[in-house]
Amino acid sequence: MLSADISYDALSASLMGKRLLIMNQPTNIRILLILLAILIGVVVGLVTGMLSKASGAKLPSAIRDAGIAFGGTVTLTILILKALGLL
Repeated sequence: MLSADISYDALSASLMGKRLLIMNQPTNIRILLILLAILIGVVVGLVTGMLSKASGAKLPSAIRDAGIAFGGTVTLTILILKALGLL
């Protein structure tokens, strides 16, 4: 049982070291990750707008739906990156 506790502590220390290493990333990498989140949001927004327009919605409604999808996707992506310790 003692060896299991030691291996757990070693694993915990190893993961903590990796998290600290990730948190010290340069600003350029953080900017690229935010740009990636925005790019994902643009793609999701475009697809949502096209699907909304194809389903018969008027143009203002399709643009509104695309904007909502963009904002939600960027927010969720940035929150996930923050929770993973990448930002």
